[in-house]
Amino acid sequence: MEYDYVGGVTEEDVDELIEFVNELREEVLQWLKKQHPDFLSGDSGSAAISK
Repeated sequence: MEYDYVGGVTEEDVDELIEFVNELREEVLQWLKKQHPDFLSGDSGSAAISK
């Protein structure tokens, strides 16, 4: 995403970005579980980003 001016972000932009980040986070956690399970300790897979 690109923004041309301060305040040029819509609520829809924010929702879209949050959804993307949460999906990316899940994909990364799944990859880590398969490839490097020792990197995951504790409850690192439970929190999602929200507004």
